[in-house]
Amino acid sequence: MVDVRPIAFYLPQYHPIPENDAWWGKGFTEWMSVVKGKPLFPGHYQPRLPADLGFYDLRLPEVRQAQAELAREYGIYGFCYYHYWFNGKLLLDRPFREVLSSGEPDFPFCLCWANENWTRRWDGLDHQVLIGEQYSLEDDREHIRWLAHAFRDRRYIRIDGRPLLLIYRVSRLPNPAQTVAIWREEARKMGLGELYLCIVESLRDDRIDPRRIGCDAAVEFQPDWLNLGSPVHRTAEHSLVYDYGSVVDRMLQKARPPYTWFPCVTPGWDNTPRRIRQAYILRDSTPERYELWLRGIIQHVLPRRPQERLVFVNAWNEWGEGAHLEPCQRWGRAYLEATRRALNTTKPELSAGGRAIGGLPSNAASAARISVCIPTYNGAKYLAEAIESVLNQTLTDFELLIVDDRSTDETEAVVKSFTDKRIKHFKNQIRLGLVGNWNRCIELARGQYVCVFHQDDVMIRENLEEKVQLLDKNPTVGMVHSNVHQIGAGGELISEYWYFRPEPEDEGVHTGLDYLRRLLTGTNIVCCPGVVVRRECFETLGGFDGRLPFTADWEMWMRIAAFYDVGYLVKALVRYRRHEANATWMFLGVKELEHELRAKMLALEKFGDRVPDAEALRNQIAGECRSRALERAMQCRREDDDEEASRYLNLAKEAGATAPATQAGADQVGKHEPKRRRQALLNLPGKGVARPITARTLIEAACFALAARPGFGWLHRFRRLGSRLLGG
Repeated sequence: MVDVRPIAFYLPQYHPIPENDAWWGKGFTEWMSVVKGKPLFPGHYQPRLPADLGFYDLRLPEVRQAQAELAREYGIYGFCYYHYWFNGKLLLDRPFREVLSSGEPDFPFCLCWANENWTRRWDGLDHQVLIGEQYSLEDDREHIRWLAHAFRDRRYIRIDGRPLLLIYRVSRLPNPAQTVAIWREEARKMGLGELYLCIVESLRDDRIDPRRIGCDAAVEFQPDWLNLGSPVHRTAEHSLVYDYGSVVDRMLQKARPPYTWFPCVTPGWDNTPRRIRQAYILRDSTPERYELWLRGIIQHVLPRRPQERLVFVNAWNEWGEGAHLEPCQRWGRAYLEATRRALNTTKPELSAGGRAIGGLPSNAASAARISVCIPTYNGAKYLAEAIESVLNQTLTDFELLIVDDRSTDETEAVVKSFTDKRIKHFKNQIRLGLVGNWNRCIELARGQYVCVFHQDDVMIRENLEEKVQLLDKNPTVGMVHSNVHQIGAGGELISEYWYFRPEPEDEGVHTGLDYLRRLLTGTNIVCCPGVVVRRECFETLGGFDGRLPFTADWEMWMRIAAFYDVGYLVKALVRYRRHEANATWMFLGVKELEHELRAKMLALEKFGDRVPDAEALRNQIAGECRSRALERAMQCRREDDDEEASRYLNLAKEAGATAPATQAGADQVGKHEPKRRRQALLNLPGKGVARPITARTLIEAACFALAARPGFGWLHRFRRLGSRLLGG
């Protein structure tokens, strides 16, 4: 079994307590919600009923012992008990208190402080609060003193000897850095030594660099509400249904952040038993798909330090949310068996030809000067030419990693036709997608410098040598890129430059923050295969962001420029090929503009503190996006493409919500947008208008149209009065 410690979140709400009796009725436990589950569409798995352990009561020590034995049998290392502390008041604490006092079961555990309000909607938000959190410095001290009893238990899970504690909603703390400092101080006073504190990346506001507040790491939470993709179905109850397999694909493509981060998987999710309306459902989960997810996390994502090879599972027994490893009547122990199979994944070995098959190469310690990575998927047509161009480089101290994302064409045969020992051929066991495969390349690379090259492009012979020379001479430079020639499918010259014609003065080293501003306020001037990156950039800042399938490279260049200088070579050192199978063609139209906006906004979200005028830039970017979206909406309408016009209007609305054009600091961006928007809306058919706009905007558009007619210009005199009547 691999050296991984799977920790399953554990819900203790399977016994009655006086508070639940008062709020929900006498004898209430989680089981009362579970049995109310009902199918909402064909194939919807509800109700989910327990098998081996039955409708248990956690007040019974025999139940807790049976749970631990079952978890241990299938490779679960320990439980992470949810811990409910409300300013000194504990809820659902009896099972854990008895585990602590009795010493049984003899099974590792840690705690996650579930510091969110209890509400009637089961979502932790402030609707009909039953009991709320109240924070104070004195409560922080009392809390850590109570926790100390658990930390001293020999079964408590530790990292490097330090007790592991999770904070579920760090954004709820009024001053999290102060709370952490108090906890650490009190722990030292009590002789506990250092703590290992983690934030849980549950909701948007909880996703911060844990180091900023004195914590050690972050724990991913699944489902990742910000990265589920598009729903495949909406029920009559306004619940959203997502495809489990598609979610797994997206999760395996996520970039690792630059801080210590523990991944999480879930066997499923369906909280319809808890919520009649507006629930979330992951449809078509199977043990095999769950196993692929867990196996992929173990092989590609986990931290490399042995003490930090933790993966969390949501959950052991969240029956009311459809997230449980415990056996159910449909699947029995199938998810537990899938867990054990994934944990028994063998370590990578070299094939007879000396090429690594999956995992890390056995000669990982012997680093070449530069790692050239070619992530490939069904790219056999041009792959041989790309490989030859790398092998013919004037700089010869490199390793060439070809990472195949489960191609179905002749890719493997093309790679095997080369015998150069610098080639290492990797085949992913599961499909990672474009961005996921880029990150797989970075993970495998062992060189001082890294080049993620395209399977269909061509290097000029001096490409690597000239870029490495610049990096060697300028230690402040994090990445260097060059001009490129654009060629067609047959190699014919299309253009002698990328998006701009380089000038001689562009040659050399540029201040990172100046380059960042160019990338934020303009187009992507960096051609991905023309880049060589100092490997420490990836180690410090993390990999490509899987939330950006089209602009992940753009966001990465901005991230690097925020912390490092950037080098540029005027000479065209790469030939970028344009052909019918380019991934770029998948993101034309509104997607192109949409993903540009997201990349820039995400970049500012990550390191806005590095940019003095970040807020003004954010307004400028959003305003320009809105203006361009409105222009394109009008163009689409002139071409009778109502669907695309509607999409552009929705994007304009999204950009407007990000930073209204009237906001101070926007530099009058979008000065004429109200007129353009109204004109675009007037030209759309009714069904195209209904989706993106409000009643107020419709009234404004109608008045605008009337005032434009001869004899009705006097209506413009009443614009201010009309604005007030319409609410602003």
